[in-house]
Amino acid sequence: MNNKFYTKDERQILDFFNENLGTEHRKKPYDIKSKEDLKELVELHIAKYMDFRKYWSISANLYEEFDESMELYTPLTWASITRDDIQGDDGMLDAYSSLGIVESNLSSLYDQAQEELKELLMIIMKENEEVQNYIWNDTYHFNVEDLGSVFEQAIEAEFSYSIDESFELFCGLMKNVKNEMIENKGNYND
Repeated sequence: MNNKFYTKDERQILDFFNENLGTEHRKKPYDIKSKEDLKELVELHIAKYMDFRKYWSISANLYEEFDESMELYTPLTWASITRDDIQGDDGMLDAYSSLGIVESNLSSLYDQAQEELKELLMIIMKENEEVQNYIWNDTYHFNVEDLGSVFEQAIEAEFSYSIDESFELFCGLMKNVKNEMIENKGNYND
């Protein structure tokens, strides 16, 4: 998790953004012992995860669809990807290669955001009922496998470019998994 102290120069840049762009970028590290800071931190990590999930999904679909278009419209260029004896269109091959790099980079950022969020969620799962109710308006005691179910559902979730909406959506996914556990096992321990 990115929870760092900022240099004087970095704080000045954040001040400039906050004053001129109307943002509210934080300039001090989060105190995970503070339920307010913990909630703000998890809201940001959830939104970051949901955004990066969407960006990776778009890039992966574009990369795949471009590959299919090359195969359909320029089969020799498409074949040149794996064969050295065929000369393909350099512009198309550059675009294909660039899309592959973008997809790979966004996949890495998405994976990193997911791991950071899982780490933070595991911290919150260990918190007492008061803290969890403050954050979620509920309590959850998921293990890593249960969290995996939440992330599986998140893959198909709607996209919202809003921190609050992303947080509410993710809370709904957690509630779904909890309800499924109660329904299937009949013994969710809260």
